Amino acid sequence: VMEMRQKVSTLESYLEKRGAVLPSGFLKGRVVLPNPKC
Repeated sequence: VMEMRQKVSTLESYLEKRGAVLPSGFLKGRVVLPNPKC
């Protein structure tokens, strides 16, 4: 989960540097487990 938060933060920074204006909380990371019994 921490790794996903870091990736979302990196993506937000990249998009902002390219001129994209994103509302706060626009991108959200999700972790999907392939086995529902995990």
